[in-house]
Amino acid sequence: MLVLTRKLWAYGDQYDYFDERSSIGWTRTGHPNRCGGAGLAVLLNVSPKMKTKRMFVGFQHNGEFWIDILGDGGSEVIIQPDGFGVFEVAPHATAVWGSKTAAGRQRLQSAAATFYPRV
Repeated sequence: MLVLTRKLWAYGDQYDYFDERSSIGWTRTGHPNRCGGAGLAVLLNVSPKMKTKRMFVGFQHNGEFWIDILGDGGSEVIIQPDGFGVFEVAPHATAVWGSKTAAGRQRLQSAAATFYPRV
């Protein structure tokens, strides 16, 4: 699923957030010729506490609602007019965020249902 997410959305400018030892993040702003310009935000957390980071995903994503495709990121994030969102991740977890309406999301949901069926 992560490989498919990278294939679909990991284009455009990258911004790295190495401001803490226990959590790192990065974003890709998207490229207009790839999945309609969809971008992504990733957070990795090795701490026993919930972590948040304010990260830039691009002005073009203003007003979009982003959700974590892995389920460890908490509630929806609304991208602000300045292109930033405040993303969160659970303790000892990884979160990968993308727009709720991004091209390719249906493919990701199908992949998730195949590899992570609900019991």
